[in-house]
Amino acid sequence: MRFMMALVAIFSGYALGLGETNCSNAQASLRRVEKEIWGANLVTFIVHGEEFQEEDLDIKVAPGSKRVLERRVANTGGHETAAFKVEVSRRDGKPFRTEGSQEVLKVVDNVLCYTWWNNAID
Repeated sequence: MRFMMALVAIFSGYALGLGETNCSNAQASLRRVEKEIWGANLVTFIVHGEEFQEEDLDIKVAPGSKRVLERRVANTGGHETAAFKVEVSRRDGKPFRTEGSQEVLKVVDNVLCYTWWNNAID
């Protein structure tokens, strides 16, 4: 299951509005950066300083790993902060190069995600 699909399932009630989900591990060596643009959201993953598009990665969210830290919902939208355990690997099978020039085939870490949404039509 891809990371965004997991997030869409979690926030499916707000799929028609505007919103973003941004995530990072504690060291910021694994990040998900989303920019809201009218009509489409640009999602970039940054793994050890290298940028990837979501379709270039295999991203799995560990079952049962979601921990909601804060959630606020109003008539016009809301936001949520949650922690997940994720596993990220490249679809082409190539390794990631870490800061110490080591090569790793997958990155497994905890990430903290902040999601906001509103009910404006995208």
